Amino acid sequence: MTLYTELMSIAGAMTFLGILLTWSLARAVERVRLNRRGLSWLLLLGGLLTALGFISVASNKGNGPVFWAVLLGPAFIAYALAESNLVKASPEMFLQSAMAFIAVVMRNSSSQGIAESFSAVSAVILMNAIPSYAYSPRKFADLVRVASWLFVLFLLLENFPGFELASVLIYYISLSVWLYTLLRLHTFAKERLITSVQEGL
Repeated sequence: MTLYTELMSIAGAMTFLGILLTWSLARAVERVRLNRRGLSWLLLLGGLLTALGFISVASNKGNGPVFWAVLLGPAFIAYALAESNLVKASPEMFLQSAMAFIAVVMRNSSSQGIAESFSAVSAVILMNAIPSYAYSPRKFADLVRVASWLFVLFLLLENFPGFELASVLIYYISLSVWLYTLLRLHTFAKERLITSVQEGL
């Protein structure tokens, strides 16, 4: 296993952690602000399919049932976020999604590459859920906006030989900023929930 592969494996684990934290945050928001339940579980399902895409790329198994399952990831995530009426799609998110898809397909146009591209789009959508969420503090929204653009930059640099380690470093920075923001938002959400309960009393 090369250094690049090892670093990408760790980054994949960080991405999975980000998916779980996003789901946990969505559950908290769902309990407080939504009458409709179950959307957070649909978000988790889409996130798990996204993770499946990253795993398939690492194991070179991007064909068959895995390929079709990964295609559903962005659909489940987008549907859950749209139905919540709390997250609105932005032109910036569409631009990043298109650039992510094109960047991955340019590098690998096989079925495995298509699966990876849909997982990349799912990651972009999950990151953009924070700046698109109406109640996100501006400082957190701006941080994740930077993280999502760094993720797209990582995908673009992957197309240029000799930039592998530099691109992975950018990927790590992107994921670190995303995870940091999610952890801070969990603290923020708990504080808001306590305040809401006290006001209700």
